[in-house]
Amino acid sequence: MTFGGYQSLWVFVMFDLPTLTKEDKRVYRQFHDDLLELGFFMIQYSLYTRSCATDDRASTVRDNLVAKMPRRGEIRLMMFTDKQWARQEIFGAPVKKDPEEPPEQLSFF
Repeated sequence: MTFGGYQSLWVFVMFDLPTLTKEDKRVYRQFHDDLLELGFFMIQYSLYTRSCATDDRASTVRDNLVAKMPRRGEIRLMMFTDKQWARQEIFGAPVKKDPEEPPEQLSFF
């Protein structure tokens, strides 16, 4: 899907945060809440994604996410075009699933 000549991007976040102490667990929950607030949805535990209409929007989301990252643990960000995203294969009992579709509406922020 393209908007104004741009192909939309999927921002993909993978993270491994410590959860040994109460404080670790609080930080983990806060990061989870921050991801949801930024428009991400969970694909699997510690794997979240969201679609962005433009490169500029993906960069803004990236910057906002970096500002909310916990000090401990490891977080990885990847970006995929719609075409790359659509090439994924999802397997699970009992049938193969299709990848999530990007949202139809544009977000202006």
